[in-house]
Amino acid sequence: MLLGLVLVVASVGGGLLFWGSTRETVPVLVASRELPAGHVIQNDDLTVARVRLEGDLSSLAIPDARLGEAVGQATAGPVHAGEMLVWPDL
Repeated sequence: MLLGLVLVVASVGGGLLFWGSTRETVPVLVASRELPAGHVIQNDDLTVARVRLEGDLSSLAIPDARLGEAVGQATAGPVHAGEMLVWPDL
């Protein structure tokens, strides 16, 4: 009976850890409006959204802490409103 109780507690704890890790989000920069190719980014062109990133997206996405590096850069191509800004976009 004790072994069964330990197994139930372990499975509930593991499930909670797994569920918590799948909901982990990070703040990234997204376009607040349509940005044409060659547009020089200003502060009001961007907003912050919390997203869950997987794989290569985590290294391409621009975190909100690096807003200062994105402002003043020109867009390489069009960026649509609500689209996450990634380094190749600059």
